[in-house]
Amino acid sequence: MIVSLASWLALAAVAVAVVVAGVVALAWPRLAPRLRRLRPARRARALSWLALAPLIAAAGLVVACVLPSLYAALWPALDHCTRHADEHLHLCLAHPPAHPLGALLGLLVVGAAGVVVLRLGGALARFGRAHRVLARVRRASVGSDAADVRSVDSEAPFSFAAGILRPAIFVSRGLRDRVSAEVLAAVLAHERAHLRRRDLLRRYAATLAATLHGPRTGEAILDELELACEEACDAEAAATLDDPGLVAAAIVAVARLRPRLRPLAALAEATAAFAEDALSRRVHALLEVPSESAERPPRRGSLALFGLALLILAPALHHLTESTLSALAHS
Repeated sequence: MIVSLASWLALAAVAVAVVVAGVVALAWPRLAPRLRRLRPARRARALSWLALAPLIAAAGLVVACVLPSLYAALWPALDHCTRHADEHLHLCLAHPPAHPLGALLGLLVVGAAGVVVLRLGGALARFGRAHRVLARVRRASVGSDAADVRSVDSEAPFSFAAGILRPAIFVSRGLRDRVSAEVLAAVLAHERAHLRRRDLLRRYAATLAATLHGPRTGEAILDELELACEEACDAEAAATLDDPGLVAAAIVAVARLRPRLRPLAALAEATAAFAEDALSRRVHALLEVPSESAERPPRRGSLALFGLALLILAPALHHLTESTLSALAHS
């Protein structure tokens, strides 16, 4: 019986994830230009939530379907299962659905799960390869005058921020030898912004969640998210140094050092690098006249409001899902 409940909940989760992903895919051509008009930090937050949208919707619906059972366990008067006819499909821990998931619907759930597992496996494999290379770079690096910066004895000019549990900035000898002290200061300010903003954690979460989107939409969201994070770090570095022109010059200088390929490309999945991606767009964003309106701080209470709304709306969502699946089961 619990297996039957889990299978119906899985079907509901798959359905809502597909619907949300489809809505995002249809809206993306018009949504993307609007997002590009936002300040970089706000754009990065919006794109992060967009990447997570199918996962949040699916998980939220499953939680909403289970919560009324917990409410009824605490307060039996809230148990509404007895108010329905016997043929009603119950999504209840105490009264699991008696109607099994049909073969066709079961195949749909298994097929969708298989696609997600394959895409997740690919992403995790890339993360694994990147972390193995990063481990070798970390072992080959040595400390520097700055506690958060490690030096790598390599001719290749590169710098990147890496590590979630042990965050650090890695700078090669090749980069130190080829740029001025002012440019290096701009590079380090940019990398410190990546660490402060937890961009690596943001990228991991968005990359894994984007497997629930269509391939093209997911890739487009991740590309825009990476650029938004770079622009946000550029802006933060410019504010720290009080010199947007210096940061713009640093972007151009680093781009000239590696005009074709980013060094240590295998690390791309596990690092946030001072890269030349969308060079003209980043430089233009730094040098354009800033808007008079200040950027709003992130709303820390968003998750709390979402949780409160879920607690309040759970019975209604539970009933709507039960009724929809019940009609499907008896069709």
